Amino acid sequence: MKHASINKNNMLDVKPLIADEGQKFTLCLEQELSPNLIGNNPYKFLGFAKLDATAVYSDGAVNIEGSLIVPMEYICSRCGANFKQNLFIEVCEKVLDGNSDGEHFEIRGDKIDVFEMINELVASNIPNSVLCKEDCKGICQICGKNKNEEDCECEISVGANNPFGLLKDKIN
Repeated sequence: MKHASINKNNMLDVKPLIADEGQKFTLCLEQELSPNLIGNNPYKFLGFAKLDATAVYSDGAVNIEGSLIVPMEYICSRCGANFKQNLFIEVCEKVLDGNSDGEHFEIRGDKIDVFEMINELVASNIPNSVLCKEDCKGICQICGKNKNEEDCECEISVGANNPFGLLKDKIN
């Protein structure tokens, strides 16, 4: 398998792919991400995004398939604890030659902006909320203890003033 040529500006040269139409090229890249990709989410990037993929030119398009891994630090949406976890993104992109339809990336001249593609893939895959573990117990509404770390003796009352009070008998 041949290696794809990416210049210092993270632009993929498409000419060798076109010359060997149908031939798979490896595409390996580490890229620093812009912190503004996160927006209002309280997360942060802990390192470079790592793209490991193949690129194949056929029928006027470059098909890029592989994976993108981004080391992240999240804040649990339920208990507020910080935790580290990789963001895994399956990459399956069709980059069109010429006019883009708005849904696909575009070959500009004889280059593909891999930096732009990675940034857009990461930005669109950052979760709105995450849990530190699937069975996270959250925090106690009364004493504020993290119920994953210690139990509390607080009793949450579902009274008449609570809009969910009618559901109390249906819980058990």
